[in-house]
Amino acid sequence: MKKYIYIYFITLAFISCERIIPFSPEDTDPKMTVYSLASATGYGVGFGVMTNIVDADPIDAVVSRSVGILDNSNPIFLDAATLWVVDNNTSEVDTLVSLGGGGRYRAPNMKVITGHTYNLFGKETGLDEIFATSTVPNLPMDITVIPGDTSLGSGGGPGGDKPSISFDLEIDDDGEPGYYMIEAYQRPVDSISVPKDMMEIESDDPSFVRIKNRLYVSNNLFLGEKRTFDIRVSERRDNPVPFSMQKVFKIVKMDNGYYNYLSSFDLYQDSRNPFTQPVTVYSNITNGLGVFSGTSAMWIAP
Repeated sequence: MKKYIYIYFITLAFISCERIIPFSPEDTDPKMTVYSLASATGYGVGFGVMTNIVDADPIDAVVSRSVGILDNSNPIFLDAATLWVVDNNTSEVDTLVSLGGGGRYRAPNMKVITGHTYNLFGKETGLDEIFATSTVPNLPMDITVIPGDTSLGSGGGPGGDKPSISFDLEIDDDGEPGYYMIEAYQRPVDSISVPKDMMEIESDDPSFVRIKNRLYVSNNLFLGEKRTFDIRVSERRDNPVPFSMQKVFKIVKMDNGYYNYLSSFDLYQDSRNPFTQPVTVYSNITNGLGVFSGTSAMWIAP
């Protein structure tokens, strides 16, 4: 019989939600589970004093101990584990410190640098020592977004019946394998702030995979080359005047491992049916479960 483990997801605001990952019968021994990202973010024209500034997020992690579905106990956060991260490029080492519960940890001194490879280690009494490695992609700098036609629609689904605006998204790829994730937001026209109001986005281009209102595309299709895609952003129903808000894009470059994790977890969530084949969620944690990956993001205000 398949059993399941619990792994925990943390946002930058430390809002966590439960994630359940299937594992095979031979993996019934408890394992350390980790969710951790090494991320950097840049800002293009339209973001005021932030333009050409790169923010390096601290390396955060949420750590727990796997629990089988037949175990009646609650999932166990690990607040006394030993975690450390090594920058392969500089040999810098930083020990992650507990943030006071919920299995939350942070590397207090290390700043993420794009293009660098990081190794994550962890150990806890009674569990196997874990290891993971990931490289932070270079910022997706050579990207152009050009507004196109608008459609008033007639009040229905994304991009079709609702008012929408099309864009040409041109990516001049840097040749490093991975995936691009495209998100759309809106903000007042005169604003220079980072928006939080996410928009519906879609494309008729078969190169894209749409997951949770985000578009993903592998650069394996245009490695080291320039490619232009057509995308559409739908207006929100509560916008009193269509097209009165500026559309802003966040382009994220991620490694293949993190995309595999996101896409397999989405499939798992859609397969919670006792009559369907269980989906195994991707993990790149040696001797454990979960994911450690690097991402780089660029905000673009066309």
